[in-house]
Amino acid sequence: MLNIYSSNWSVVLDKQLGTQQGVSIWEFHRAASSVARDQGRRTYRYARIKPAEPKDGQEVEVTLILTPSSPESDWLPLGVATAHTINSI
Repeated sequence: MLNIYSSNWSVVLDKQLGTQQGVSIWEFHRAASSVARDQGRRTYRYARIKPAEPKDGQEVEVTLILTPSSPESDWLPLGVATAHTINSI
């Protein structure tokens, strides 16, 4: 799991789905977070993270996506924040 937060927002990411060219796609932790836009008609449950394998405390660029195959026109840039790994028990 990966927790990413800034002073204005945070997301908890549950599962890394894939990595390519220094970017990874993660699925949100469904019980912890999801982001809705357009009066709830668009629910973002995936995030594009750069760099793909952040170290604990490293700043990352976060872009929200509807599905792993969403076109770039549907992406929602969220910003830069700090990544913290969460060890599973």
